[in-house]
Amino acid sequence: MNWGPVLVALAVSIAAVGGVFLAFSAVVMPALAHLPAVEAVKAMQQINLTVLRSVFLGLLMGTAFIALLLVFFCWKVPLVLGSAVLYLLGMFLVTVLLNVPLNEQLATLKAGSADLPTQWQHYLLNWNRWNHVRTVASLVSSLGFFMGARSLA
Repeated sequence: MNWGPVLVALAVSIAAVGGVFLAFSAVVMPALAHLPAVEAVKAMQQINLTVLRSVFLGLLMGTAFIALLLVFFCWKVPLVLGSAVLYLLGMFLVTVLLNVPLNEQLATLKAGSADLPTQWQHYLLNWNRWNHVRTVASLVSSLGFFMGARSLA
């Protein structure tokens, strides 16, 4: 099978995922950091609900699934294998094991809570840290898949 077109499509899709993460790291989260905790928490709670009903979730899950398939079908191509593993570990596992649990904790926060500002700051610091990891993993992985497609051409 000619994996080149699959790798290019995957690279573009992963770049889109990385672009969303980059937008959060560079714009959304810094903007929310300047809001009062009550407003920031409400906004992020709504963002998290919206993500679950968006095309982004399908893109995120679909790219991870295809990357997992490539681990098995292209394991003899080091650049493709490395890009797939980087994406699965640096984006998917970080999302599932770190960012999603933080989002679930955030969903339980109530506007009247006395320690809301402290909880928001904890969320903001940790969520951002792991989002930066997801951003870099996605963008580097995307580049690797583009280069892998070129090497298979």
